[in-house]
Amino acid sequence: MLVAASLIGDRAHGDEKGWYAGAGGSITDYQGPGVIQDLSGHGLAGTSRLNTVAFPWQLFLGYRGTHHLGLEFEYLHLNKLKGKLDLTAPVINSVDGDRETDGFSLQGHGTYPVTRMFSLLATAGFYVWHVHSAASSLASATAVAEVEDHRGVSPRAGLGLEAAIAERSTLRFRWSAIVFSNEVTNVYSFDFVHYFGKGP
Repeated sequence: MLVAASLIGDRAHGDEKGWYAGAGGSITDYQGPGVIQDLSGHGLAGTSRLNTVAFPWQLFLGYRGTHHLGLEFEYLHLNKLKGKLDLTAPVINSVDGDRETDGFSLQGHGTYPVTRMFSLLATAGFYVWHVHSAASSLASATAVAEVEDHRGVSPRAGLGLEAAIAERSTLRFRWSAIVFSNEVTNVYSFDFVHYFGKGP
């Protein structure tokens, strides 16, 4: 703690203004529109067995206009799933499927320093998302080769804690909720943030 305080200097965390950027990883309970729903319009039915093959990650760029308020633009790769769809109609067979979800967020940020090292964070904005689904089977009985794309805009809000680790660098822990049409997705993020501006 004393080492971190010496690296921070005389300024309290929360004094930073101007541009900042960062990156991080996330954990989410997101599932999204399934391959079954994508193929149901083509007369196919079944149960899916999907596994996550790429965990969420994010890159962001923001600007803090005051000590407490800022705006942030973020690219969020929500997840990538891959697995099999076990068909029950029109015939019993297996179809390989995958689904990838990503998009961009624009959020307002409110920051409130509670100590020299820690600040509370609240965010609100929206997530412009894109879901790409694909399924294929080599079996001539089903001859499936389908690609579907879904796009939309969902509200997003969250809370977090930011901890200073150097004079202009922090670690940020965030929870945010993205409200899709049929579910609320929780995203738990861990970010590294670097501020390019300087406090007064």
